[in-house]
Amino acid sequence: INTDATVVIRYTIAADGDCAATSDDVTFTVTPVCDVVADNTTSTASITEDETKTLTGAPTGGTWSIVSGGGSISGTTYTPDDINTDTTVVIRYTIAADGDCAA
Repeated sequence: INTDATVVIRYTIAADGDCAATSDDVTFTVTPVCDVVADNTTSTASITEDETKTLTGAPTGGTWSIVSGGGSISGTTYTPDDINTDTTVVIRYTIAADGDCAA
């Protein structure tokens, strides 16, 4: 759960003889710990313009984007542009915001 949750805990003492059952409630909020960290585990090994690179990241469910250097991404496959000089490409792996947890 990645949003605040309200929890109600009830303590009850059962009826006993002439004494009726009794209970008391306590309400509190549980706030999520946003400890999900996107981890781009893609190999940094160089490729040539006629090769592709498989993108890997954790946890699953993130999205890929090219920050700089060009090329295209389809699913988890990066394909470089046709180039004339060596080009450094920066690819970002992002886990989307969820409830109170930021991207």
